[in-house]
Amino acid sequence: VEHPKFHTVTFNNGIEIEANAGAEVKSVYKGRIVYSGWFRGYGKVMIVDHGEGYYTLFAHLSKVIKDVHSIAEKDDVIALVGDTGSLKGPLLYFEIRQKGVPLDPLNWLAYDGIKVGSKQ
Repeated sequence: VEHPKFHTVTFNNGIEIEANAGAEVKSVYKGRIVYSGWFRGYGKVMIVDHGEGYYTLFAHLSKVIKDVHSIAEKDDVIALVGDTGSLKGPLLYFEIRQKGVPLDPLNWLAYDGIKVGSKQ
């Protein structure tokens, strides 16, 4: 992806979801928080292990709600949207991996009944 202003090229394995600063970030499925901290280019990041090699990554967070090693149930609020590490303002970066291989998050969001392209 080429940044429109700075013309730098970055590789995204996930999607950027437009959201207001402070919007709730919810766990997409039950899992254990395995990482929470700063990651260059992503700002505040949280990684959730859902078992069987499935992980979700949330980035550009303003605040982390759940602690590392805690369990998050589906739809638990785990963090808040921010603009840490973002050059575009507040947004949520969302990524899903299975055994290290990136999966298309849009398929998962559509499967869960979320209308892609809407602000839900």
